[in-house]
Amino acid sequence: APARALATVTLLLALPLVVPSSWPHYFIYLPLCQVTLALCVADWAAGSWIRRLWWLPLAVSIASTSIYFFLAFPFWKLYYNVGMLAFASLLSLATVYGLAASMYLQRRRGAEFC
Repeated sequence: APARALATVTLLLALPLVVPSSWPHYFIYLPLCQVTLALCVADWAAGSWIRRLWWLPLAVSIASTSIYFFLAFPFWKLYYNVGMLAFASLLSLATVYGLAASMYLQRRRGAEFC
């Protein structure tokens, strides 16, 4: 199940890098992906402190898409032009790839991750 969730999250996060996206990506898919990643990281990072580092890019991604961070900018166009939403997507993608690599290495050692 986590592999399917990560595959779906990867598709939803990488799609705007290939195809011009609109508001549904940033206001529907991105938060959904962040929640899914938070659940995966919480499940996966329980064993090791090094795995807990995957919370860092995800936490920055979640914070940069919050309304509080948005309101810190004087104009919404500045928030958009700086690329904060694209930055949040890229940080989430980094979390996905880190989790996938960790899961691959763990499986290669013979341990099951789920």
